[in-house]
Formats: sequence, C-alpha cells, structure tokens
Amino acid sequence: MKTFEGRLSGANGCLLIDDTSAYTGKEFDTIIAQEDTVISVLSGTDSNGNAVDFKTVQNVDTVKANALILVPMGATITSITLTSGSVICY
Repeated sequence: MKTFEGRLSGANGCLLIDDTSAYTGKEFDTIIAQEDTVISVLSGTDSNGNAVDFKTVQNVDTVKANALILVPMGATITSITLTSGSVICY
C-alpha cells in the first residue's frame, strides 16, 4: 500500500455534503466528517482503476465528528452517499 506522505488535500477545492443525495462523477481522496456521520456508500477506484468499496475496506460506516478518511495515493473516491451527518470532501 502506498503512503499518504506528500498529499496536498484541497488543492482542487472542496465540496460540503450535508444531505442524503448520491454524489457521483466527482473525484476526492480526503473526507473530513463535520459531525457524527453515517455513510451508506463510499466507493471509487484504486491506483490501477479497479473498483473499490472504501466503506467496507476502511470500515467507515459510522464516523465521529472530525474523523479523517483518506484513500491510498492514486486511489479516488467517485461515489458518496450519506444517511445522516455532513462531510467535506477534498
């Protein structure tokens, strides 16, 4: 697994998600929970372009406020849906 060193989160802006809509077609690698949050979908691709269910791999069903979620270098989150709470995606 690649390290997280040298990553600059926010270089491409951010998106606040505070509803239960499905967000797809965007690319993120960092998420910060703004409050206790329940995530129903968190998926994307690894550095080789293979599909990954990050919710399962990283066990991020329910996260506490200020939790930091990172995917490995080269991986990308392309789909996120919340059940409750709010996050900022970078």
